[in-house]
Amino acid sequence: GANQIQLIVTEKSEKAGAKFSARQLAHLEQIMIAAAEQSKYFCLPELLAPVSLSQFLAAPVRPRVVKNRSVAQTAVANATSQIFFDPTGIPISALLPQLAAAPNLRLLWGPEGDLTAAEKAQVMAAGFTAGKLTPTILRAAQAVAVGLGLIRSLV
Repeated sequence: GANQIQLIVTEKSEKAGAKFSARQLAHLEQIMIAAAEQSKYFCLPELLAPVSLSQFLAAPVRPRVVKNRSVAQTAVANATSQIFFDPTGIPISALLPQLAAAPNLRLLWGPEGDLTAAEKAQVMAAGFTAGKLTPTILRAAQAVAVGLGLIRSLV
């Protein structure tokens, strides 16, 4: 499953002009806990406070800390493949070898209504590969469920 969930504010985000309060984040965490309990999955990801898309893309990927590894082994273990789920991307089946080879994945989904063209260019410039989940366009919530399910089952 996911280790972290980073909320991102984009131009088309529902809460683009507003800040998330601690109460709203606590509510989201309670929803996450309830969903985990219902599915009997008790390893909760860390829910991070919202940041802008540019802050997310500029932030370095957090390295995993593993004891008793050499610098070379740690570099290989911390290699990250970045996938942006987009209806115009490469079919995800073509990206499976890349996904399977990377020990860490950084996955990105856009909001309802998609990212703007400028935001997509920014995401691609940050090194993400666009991957298409299905031949149809999914709503954001379904895209997250399908994407995580696919990654979890195939990689």
